[in-house]
Amino acid sequence: MRSKDIERVMKRVRPFAEILEDYDRTGVWPLRKVRKNFTLEARAASRLEKLAKERGLSQSDLLDEMILEGK
Repeated sequence: MRSKDIERVMKRVRPFAEILEDYDRTGVWPLRKVRKNFTLEARAASRLEKLAKERGLSQSDLLDEMILEGK
C-alpha cells in the first residue's frame, strides 16, 4: 500500500481503534449507556432542548457529542 492509502485507512478506523484501546485500558465497554440524573438551570435545559432539535439529535446524544468532542 502507498503511504497515502495507509493514511486514508487509518483515518477511517482511528475512532474504532480508540474505542478498543479504552476497553483494553479500563475493562469497561465504552459504548454502553449509563443513566444519570442531574439538575440543570431552566435556561440551560431550554438551550439544550433547542440545540438538540436544531441538530436533529436527542438531548442525550447532544450531551455525549458536546462532552466527548469538546463542542
